[in-house]
Amino acid sequence: MPMIKESDQQAIKERFSAVTTPVSMLLVTKKSEPPEHAEEMATVLQELADLAETLTLEIFDFEMDSAMAEKYGVERMPAIVLVGEKDYGVRYYGFPFGHEFPAFIDDIIDVSKGESGLSPETRERLTKLPTPVHLRVISTPT
Repeated sequence: MPMIKESDQQAIKERFSAVTTPVSMLLVTKKSEPPEHAEEMATVLQELADLAETLTLEIFDFEMDSAMAEKYGVERMPAIVLVGEKDYGVRYYGFPFGHEFPAFIDDIIDVSKGESGLSPETRERLTKLPTPVHLRVISTPT
């Protein structure tokens, strides 16, 4: 039985028509001691990958594939790395399938387009920041 309801799958499939270039979802977990919800994450991500030809899922072990984890700056697990034509630094730690799910779908589409959705004025202002900024958005279940 699918984890994503059939009616939601159809809506997501329509949204994914905007996925114009390939996006890889890299799930980083630990096979010897899987983090909580890792199996469910893999199932949902595979269901998403099945909804668009341009979306793929690869699963990596945090310890056995440590070079990959280091390459993408994965600090903890479970982690989802979204990579399009390049790595834009989009990372999800934990299970983004509650209230975060719509934002996760939006991020897949944005990574595919290579665009952030920020206005030209905002992008211009960001280029003037004197030092790099590492932005983290943290949410908790309510």
